[in-house]
Amino acid sequence: MDELSVAVPFSQTGYQPPADIVEEILRIDGLDNVEIQKGSMTITPSRDENILKESLKEKIAEISTGAGFNK
Repeated sequence: MDELSVAVPFSQTGYQPPADIVEEILRIDGLDNVEIQKGSMTITPSRDENILKESLKEKIAEISTGAGFNK
């Protein structure tokens, strides 16, 4: 098995490995040059378990800000 070691510069604070590293490789090499074996990839949509909690927090913050409150 081949191995590849990468280091992300400290100045690149927005990187989310491994997805961003794969994206950079595809961008540099070209998507058409990457061979993907049929049936070798599974994509599963992510689920946000706390979506209702976060929505409620956002709504409370909006109402509070509208009433003149701030942090």
